[in-house]
Amino acid sequence: MRGEIIKTLSIIGDNSHLFPVAIACDHEREAIIFQDLVPRGYRIVDRTTRLDLPHAEMVLSKLARMHAASVVLGQSDPDIADNFSGGLLSQSNSGISRIFLTNLDALIEEIDKWDKFEKYALKLKKIRKDFSQRGIDAYKPSERFMNVLIHGDLWTNNVLFKYNSKNEPIDVLLVDLQFSCWTSPAVDLLYFFHTSLQEDIRQTKIDHLVYFYHTELFQILSKFATIQSVPSLAELQNMLQEKRFISFFTGLLVQPTMIVDDRIMPMKPSRDIEHHREKVSTLYRQPKVQRAIKYLLPYLEKQGILE
Repeated sequence: MRGEIIKTLSIIGDNSHLFPVAIACDHEREAIIFQDLVPRGYRIVDRTTRLDLPHAEMVLSKLARMHAASVVLGQSDPDIADNFSGGLLSQSNSGISRIFLTNLDALIEEIDKWDKFEKYALKLKKIRKDFSQRGIDAYKPSERFMNVLIHGDLWTNNVLFKYNSKNEPIDVLLVDLQFSCWTSPAVDLLYFFHTSLQEDIRQTKIDHLVYFYHTELFQILSKFATIQSVPSLAELQNMLQEKRFISFFTGLLVQPTMIVDDRIMPMKPSRDIEHHREKVSTLYRQPKVQRAIKYLLPYLEKQGILE
């Protein structure tokens, strides 16, 4: 699919490099070998630091191209969605849902101790009852708005940047698309916003980044003669509202594991649920994590996500 996306963009003269080049595919072991990007100057940003505005805009520019090309491909092959069903919280990934339910339990226990945050613990307890189904629904294709092939796991460690001599980002490539699925572009946007932005950027620049992404998407889709209509900015805002549960899932349950170092919380969760629960409880006591959570809970409440 990566190749089809690149070919589709080339139709309008856009020769952007979105992904690393695959040099071999081992079907027996279900493995793809990509070119080594280190000699070409690409590297990962420190996930505990997260991304500033220039880095975030560069990611969204490439993401808009991937999404736009997939829309064109989906128009020519309506069955394409059948090959990319599921998502991170799909029924087939019930084990992942169980891990995040453990995170939610630890979060509820922790915020119940915070002064003036007790009401949020009660709200989260109610959400826990149907968390799995809400997660499955959030990853389903939209019945009202445009759907695309999403990255599915778009965060700091899955984007590699190249820099100039002034240490300014000049290019980015998207990697690790194992959770790609056919659904609303809002899923990628909300996932990225609530896992990968520096805290002050997340709190003040999301509207700007939504506008930036829409401008990029609009410009690209408008160049394809086969596209009759392009979603307006208002429609994109409605898409974000429709998939708003992703903000809850990623902001409260995914992001905390991504912004502390491995000494506090290893990136790969333990298969021992009790051991994992103990580590997560420690995680939610970290000042950086608590700052993010204490901003997010009132924010999510105002968005109507905690109902």
